[in-house]
Amino acid sequence: MDTTLCIYEPVYGLAEGTVPAFVVGNEKTQLGFEDAYAGNEFIYALLHEKGDAMEPESVIVFDWQGNAVKEMRTGQRLARFCVDETYNVIYALASDEENGYKLVRICSD
Repeated sequence: MDTTLCIYEPVYGLAEGTVPAFVVGNEKTQLGFEDAYAGNEFIYALLHEKGDAMEPESVIVFDWQGNAVKEMRTGQRLARFCVDETYNVIYALASDEENGYKLVRICSD
């Protein structure tokens, strides 16, 4: 059986003054998930916020039935991540204006 889990309704708009017309995102556009990690207990995914953010700032935690059980807003632009479920810690690469990227530690308790 093939199932699809849809969490966010896509919201787009038409680009103004373009010929031919094409679809673009706007401040209400949910860009979706990026860089998922499957652990023993949960599934983790980086979530793009609404709008034109280039990198996601939140980690969403799902149970194995696809239910979102937790959202962690970091306030940092995240590129990649991994999870240590033994110690409930997420390690992520975050954008850093001075050095390009930095390693951050996010407690997931």
